[in-house]
Amino acid sequence: MFNSICTEKGITLIEALLAICLAALGIMALLTLFPTSLRLAGNSDSLGKASGILFQQMEIQQNRILNPNTSVSSGTTTTTVYPSGQVVPTPGETPFTVETALTDLGGGSAWLVKVKVTWSGNGTGISESLRVTRQENFRQ
Repeated sequence: MFNSICTEKGITLIEALLAICLAALGIMALLTLFPTSLRLAGNSDSLGKASGILFQQMEIQQNRILNPNTSVSSGTTTTTVYPSGQVVPTPGETPFTVETALTDLGGGSAWLVKVKVTWSGNGTGISESLRVTRQENFRQ
């Protein structure tokens, strides 16, 4: 009896159907992850662009304050920026809203710069603050 079981060759129809069902189940499980991965990739792309815009705006404000020949006033400004740097968006480009707040901390010699960048689909956005001290000794 042991020899008759071991000498059978090939697979049965039930085994083949079971293998096909398991493979289909695995493929369907992978397909359900696809929309989530696309959404997360889009979010990370937007976050990367927003962080670049945030860094650029912080650097612009810091350079304005460090230049003693430039007049700086306290206040908040809101602008729309595109990652391409153009005034009008290129096709498919997401606009970013940049809110910049400057606060005088002491007689025009020290400033607090707060920049917040938001975009559609993310009202919270990202923000950063920086304390900048004007260097009067470098006035030309």
